[in-house]
Amino acid sequence: MFKTLAKFYEVRVRCSHSCDWWFSVSLEKTWIAFLEKNMNHATEKNGTRPLVFVDVDEVIVEFVQPFIRFLDERGLGFIQDRFAQPHNIIRPKSGQHVSPAMANRLLDLFWREQESRQTPAPGAIEALNSLDAIADIVILTAVSPKHEERRRRLLRSIGLQHPMIVASGEKGAIIADHDSSEFSKVFLIDDAPANHASLIAHVPGAYCVHLAAFKPFIPLMTLPSGVFMARDWDDAASFIQSAIVEDRTVG
Repeated sequence: MFKTLAKFYEVRVRCSHSCDWWFSVSLEKTWIAFLEKNMNHATEKNGTRPLVFVDVDEVIVEFVQPFIRFLDERGLGFIQDRFAQPHNIIRPKSGQHVSPAMANRLLDLFWREQESRQTPAPGAIEALNSLDAIADIVILTAVSPKHEERRRRLLRSIGLQHPMIVASGEKGAIIADHDSSEFSKVFLIDDAPANHASLIAHVPGAYCVHLAAFKPFIPLMTLPSGVFMARDWDDAASFIQSAIVEDRTVG
């Protein structure tokens, strides 16, 4: 089962331009090894370790602050009344929003430069290292596939070697399709309310942890019921550790 998944995984996604498209996500050798390793774990009541999926932008690394600096270098502004590209990007002199096409070009250029612009969110590396001792971690990012290798280099440069899946679309569906039922507990750490809603719909019983490095947007978000809102990475890690310990105690 795992080798079939690892060989080639195809996922249907919806792109930001409201068009359905298909792309294939090949699962590299680290992901194959990760799946096979979990077949042999016998430390939890279901025979495997907990599984933690982690978003990248605004979770592992900062996105909004570096993007604001990126825009400022080009004479553009960023408004913070809500997070909705291209709504946030404006021309300061006129107050006009940039076009969707220009917003996409700016984001593409930013992703090309991500290795020199994005830095770890406070406490992220330390918290992930502590969680790695008690759970398996998979990085789940929606960056454009053409920037996948840049993203891998960025994560490696900050010491993260975990398996990474690059995919757009509903994260809950992607997690459900990766045999999450094989794991004792499943967690998602993400900054987007829609991703938590998707996980709740597709993986009943999974744990949603909301975490965002850029705090001004948090009061503007409406989270689904049952989502744990972490103040910071220490808070997120403590919640996950407690949930795992509680499961062990009950089991």
